[in-house]
Formats: sequence, structure tokens, C-alpha cells
Amino acid sequence: MMATMFRHNNMRAYEGPYMPKNEVGYLCNTQEARALSVVEIDSRAIKEIKKTAGRTGEYDFIELLPGEHIIKVVGGTDSGRFMVFTGMSSWKLTVEGEWLLKFTVEPGHLYLIDLEIREKEKKYKEKVDVDKHEGSYYSISSVFVREGKTKKIVSELVEKKELKE
Repeated sequence: MMATMFRHNNMRAYEGPYMPKNEVGYLCNTQEARALSVVEIDSRAIKEIKKTAGRTGEYDFIELLPGEHIIKVVGGTDSGRFMVFTGMSSWKLTVEGEWLLKFTVEPGHLYLIDLEIREKEKKYKEKVDVDKHEGSYYSISSVFVREGKTKKIVSELVEKKELKE
């Protein structure tokens, strides 16, 4: 697993020295969910976690101790370009929303933040949640965490009342 091979660009969501790589779990976004960002882990802001861990800049994976965790995921914008036979084409994906996801980490496992997009019926011209450029009719049907090897969804949405104050 790449997360355990190259740990120099991982961010620890726990304090103290690095735990052995087979004693923590790893969290990252799927390619399709690059517009989503984790902003809190267990009611701690990512900025605070980065500061405590002495981390600056971006990271590839978040290392989590085994056990139950609640993450806050928010939407953002992701864009890029790709070649289409004879020319360049570009894309832009904008995801709006905020999700609280609860899941249990097992040591040595990789967890992927993912989303499911559905096509809206073309007759509706309302504002959509995903892909803001004209003519797009897509929205997010769900955001979740899946286990990397089995692909099984392991998270559940958390109601505000379940949050620890």
C-alpha cells in the first residue's frame, strides 16, 4: 500500500511519535472526490492538527489511530485539463455541502472518501450542486467513506446531536 510505503508526506491526526505503519489506518480522497476536503477530525480543526504535528502544506494521507472517528468533509472546487485527440479540454467540478461522517478505523487499513453523483432530469433548470458550468445537470447523491481493499462503505452520516461538545 502506497500510504505505508512513503509516509514522509502523511499527516498524523494523533500526537506523539509516528506509530508503526501497521498500527494506524490511512485516509485519503478518491480521484473522483478531489473537490472534497476534510476540515475536522474528532471536532479538531485540520489547521490545529497540522500545527500540532508540525505539518505545513499539503499531504497525501491522514494517519488515524484505530477506533471510532468523526470527520467533517466540505465541498470545494477542483479543475484540470486533459488532451482530447487534437486539442485541450478543461473541466471544473464544484461540490457544495458539508457532511459529518462516522467510521471505525482498523490498523493497517486504507479508507477512501468518495462520493456518488447522479444525473438530474434535464427538464429542471435549477441550480445544481456539482459541475457549475452551463448545461450540466448533476448532483451529489451521497458522500461516504469506504474501506480501500473491500470497497465496502464503512461510514454513516452523523446527526448534529451526536457530536461531542
